Amino acid sequence: MRLRLRVILFIVLIMLAAFLSIYVMSHLVVLNGFEKLENSDVKTQLKSATDALNSQISNLDIFLKNGYADWDDSCQFIQDNNTNYITQNLGDQGMANMNINVIFYVNLTGQITYREAYNVSGESESQTLEELSSIILNNSLLWKFSDNHTVLGGVLCTSKSMFIISSAPILTSQGGGPVMGALIMGRELTSNEVALLENMTNLQISLTSLNSGNLPNNIEVAKPYLLNSGDIYIKAVNSSVIYGYTALPSVLGTPAVILQVGLQRSVYDEGVSTVNNYIVLTSLVVSIFGLAAFAFLERDIISRIGKMRTYVSRITDAGDIHQRDLLKDGSLFKSNDEISALTKAINQMLDRIQKMTEQLNKSQKLATIGELAAMVGHDLRNPLSGIKNASYFLEKKGATISEAQSKEMFDAINKCIDHSNKIINDLLDYSRETHLEITESSPRLLLSESLSMANVPTNVKIVNNVLHKKIWKVDADKIRRVFTNLIKNSIDAMPNGGTITLNCKEEKGMTLISVADTGSGIPDETLPKIFSPLFTTKAQGMGFGLAICKRFVEAHGGSIEVKTAKEQGTTFIVSLPIEPGVRTEENLVTTAKLPFLMMAKK
Repeated sequence: MRLRLRVILFIVLIMLAAFLSIYVMSHLVVLNGFEKLENSDVKTQLKSATDALNSQISNLDIFLKNGYADWDDSCQFIQDNNTNYITQNLGDQGMANMNINVIFYVNLTGQITYREAYNVSGESESQTLEELSSIILNNSLLWKFSDNHTVLGGVLCTSKSMFIISSAPILTSQGGGPVMGALIMGRELTSNEVALLENMTNLQISLTSLNSGNLPNNIEVAKPYLLNSGDIYIKAVNSSVIYGYTALPSVLGTPAVILQVGLQRSVYDEGVSTVNNYIVLTSLVVSIFGLAAFAFLERDIISRIGKMRTYVSRITDAGDIHQRDLLKDGSLFKSNDEISALTKAINQMLDRIQKMTEQLNKSQKLATIGELAAMVGHDLRNPLSGIKNASYFLEKKGATISEAQSKEMFDAINKCIDHSNKIINDLLDYSRETHLEITESSPRLLLSESLSMANVPTNVKIVNNVLHKKIWKVDADKIRRVFTNLIKNSIDAMPNGGTITLNCKEEKGMTLISVADTGSGIPDETLPKIFSPLFTTKAQGMGFGLAICKRFVEAHGGSIEVKTAKEQGTTFIVSLPIEPGVRTEENLVTTAKLPFLMMAKK
């Protein structure tokens, strides 16, 4: 990956990490703080709603105490239950004006001497009176007072309705005793009463009786929390509305009503707006810093390294160290920093490389000449010795030798001449350019001709699976030489005999011909060198055979590869295109290894 791309990627990742950190921290810290502030506001509003309800209960207590409980007429009524009192003080219109929905008079023995309901909703008035009477008679706390000053107020629920209840002892007009009984008044918590509470608090208020058999889903969720842990339950239903819940005890002290307050999430909205603005601003700052960092790195580091890379690549591609003047570009020496020091070090290194290369080329030329001369001398000495011996024999024996002996000597001379000629031809073939003379042939025909030229011994079995008769456009002579050389190498690899298997197939526009033997395989340390010129493991030969094969195959646009395994044999695979492209300049790289031959050619 290029340095510029890596720097961009690194800066982008750093910016993304910064954006993510800003987002997470703003939500965990800032927005969480606003949520706590919102919850605190909900608790405050719940207290306001509870205080408003308690205020209504207190007003009912005062009305009951001052209007009816501390009154001589009430003391008389609890005793004689006279109708005039009822007519004058407990009429429907009067109770409606005072917003009283139920009234009970209870004597000291716990008997209800008078009861009445006024405009009760949700159920019949008689049912309401029966349920409330049962609650009152079963809870003496509501009517049995031990002193003259106690007033009991709170919430009381029936199966269908909710009431605020106030209970006080019946005393004389001066508030003196003895206590004559108890007077209980109740006001139903209708929708009008809830609306009054909403007007008092400017809140959205809802009251739900726990005696109700079918509670709303939100109350069902809040109920277990409120009854088990008490206090307050807060739940945001969406991004706009949040609800707070609290359980209100009845006048008897047990949970009776759940008070729900709904609020617009103005505090939360303000928090979200603040967080979003913060994220935008900080993201903008991070982006500016990121761009500034990239601009700095681009100007002072990346562009200079890029120039240095370009200049070094030009020097490498040209293969000319003398072009290092490119590295003296003034932009690479802006300041006394590491890049400037690196550029100077590269120039110094190139100076040393140039000197060492000149020395190495000189030494390499001499070494190549010496190595080639040694190998040519060694390989030519054997056939020359053979020719000399045969000539000496003919000279000494003269006419005394038989015709058979004479023929044997001349055959030996011809073989030595052929061997010498092969050495010279191999050397010339490798040193000169490869030109192809394309003719039509077939893999089957070329392999058959190569087998006949290879002089296969009787202890080597040939398995020829090549049935490929398709016309093939190749330089038949060069490809025949390739196959002949590979077959001869396979024969040499099996001195005790074996099997050579020939196969041919087409694959992806290429014709693949394989020559496999059952010899001992090629050692691992030798395998990388087998296509190198002047490398051989044979007693005779200069090591040009496989190198020339490789050049001939690559000149056709193909390739040659080898697969080998110890004691399992070796397989050479020649891949040639079905319609080969001709390459004539392949020798430019390989002949560079033989400067002596190049000079000789010139």
